[in-house]
Amino acid sequence: MDGGRVAEDREALPIPSAALTQVCRQIREEYIKIQRRNADIEIDWHDLPAYFTTFQAPNHGIAPYQLLVNLPHVFYGRPGNHAEPIDILPLIMLRLEYPHVKCAFTSPRPAFSYLTTECYDLNLILCYKNRRWLDSLRNGIVKSIEVHRQGPTFGNIYIWATSANKQEVSGRQRDTLEELGLSEPLRLGFYHIKPIVQWY
Repeated sequence: MDGGRVAEDREALPIPSAALTQVCRQIREEYIKIQRRNADIEIDWHDLPAYFTTFQAPNHGIAPYQLLVNLPHVFYGRPGNHAEPIDILPLIMLRLEYPHVKCAFTSPRPAFSYLTTECYDLNLILCYKNRRWLDSLRNGIVKSIEVHRQGPTFGNIYIWATSANKQEVSGRQRDTLEELGLSEPLRLGFYHIKPIVQWY
């Protein structure tokens, strides 16, 4: 990361025909779309927000071929440099808008069993296809999906949702999850989902 943006990896393989981006604006825009469709991207968990700010701005209309998010080892329950929760809703919406994109959470250190379980849980949410859940996403009811990997709230996923009236979404967690479409057979081994509903 460099100043809140994803930094260039100078050790990465050269991009074929990258000089085309320097010819003129029209050719640059046309080439970048072609290049991005074939891009195989791997980023760290902490860089996920900056990646979307930098490369997946709204109405950008370009999606990579593959996007892998690496989950690093963390010390649970301890404050650290990266204790802030991260919203994975942009990644889920990218996959929803571009079904051909291969998205997944991975771990560079699979020897840690908790990382394997974490990846399983997050991939389950990323690929969850319950119709009511997908409608909640498409209709803008779900506003944020915060994953807490560190700090006093580690192991929790907070789903921020909105509702037009209190009758649509119940105050009880189990009923709220069912209303959002996140009930059975979604069984997580590491994380606990906690819905938070705000009425407007």
